[in-house]
Amino acid sequence: MNEGSAHVLVVDDEEVLRRVLVRILVGAGYRCSEAGDAAAARTTLESTAVDLVLSDVNMPGENGFSLLRWISEQHPHVGVIMVTALADVRAAAPAAEYGALGYVLKPFEASEILINVATALTRRSRERELSDETRLLRKSGQERAALLDDAIARLRLSEQTVQALHEEVVLRLATVAEWRDPYTGKHLQSMSTLSGRLAQALNLAPTQVDMVRVASLLHDIGKVAVPDSILLKPGPLTVEERVVMQEHAETGAAMLRGSSMEILRVGSMISLTHHERWDGSGYPRGIAGTEIPIEARIVSIADVYDALATERPYKPAWPQDRVVATMLAGRGTQFDPELLDVFLNTVVS
Repeated sequence: MNEGSAHVLVVDDEEVLRRVLVRILVGAGYRCSEAGDAAAARTTLESTAVDLVLSDVNMPGENGFSLLRWISEQHPHVGVIMVTALADVRAAAPAAEYGALGYVLKPFEASEILINVATALTRRSRERELSDETRLLRKSGQERAALLDDAIARLRLSEQTVQALHEEVVLRLATVAEWRDPYTGKHLQSMSTLSGRLAQALNLAPTQVDMVRVASLLHDIGKVAVPDSILLKPGPLTVEERVVMQEHAETGAAMLRGSSMEILRVGSMISLTHHERWDGSGYPRGIAGTEIPIEARIVSIADVYDALATERPYKPAWPQDRVVATMLAGRGTQFDPELLDVFLNTVVS
């Protein structure tokens, strides 16, 4: 199943919360339906092909655990994630008993929802594959043994498969920002490519090159919290507006901080530090030189270069000679001088 076309049913009696969840999921490319209670959810499940359900626990009438049990019996192919304010371990026991694929506590971050959804859909897809393979294994002798070995080998998540899943999560998160700002999508892809090429030119390890390339997509994820009136303003920002805009660095870092996925932890670090400057005059913490992680120093150069070289809401694209001259003016003040030299002489020369 293509996870990008997955259909998610959101079940919660609080309309505002349902809309928040739907916005997060639709922004990441999923199709969504809503239900205000378990009865409406049952009706939808009987008439619509649903891949995953996000369900509250405490609802008027039938509660979420009862709905989960019914889904596990009547629609075993549909995965369920519980989204609830119940933090008690004992309250989570029924979720595990009836096969919930996740248990997210309110209040939640968008990243938590998207990671749980991507993981649940991948797990359900693997379970379907295993079920298909099991049916094929109803053969005898050596053929059955050979099929079993092949099934186990193909279903074992390799390092490459895990990496692909992590990259999928990052792309989903980055799409949330792209959804609000039509300029963001092209910029993300371009600066991500430039970041990876600079990391490679610096002879970083291949795994670190990939980490920089993918995690760089999250450098501005915090802008989802910036009001449209500021984010999409065609002219210069006021002092007050600039302060609000600059908060996106810490907001993005907080959204991604503490994840079990290394790539999101690196994304959090890049979000927090990619606006720091070599001379210490950047934000939000004013760190300088090699105190700034090399991943953020790389992204800072790629980010500014692409912003200058492409059209933005407030400016046309600049010619190459003007872009290079502007960046050289920041050598040793805004940018790491050695990294900038490599970038200009190797990556974009």
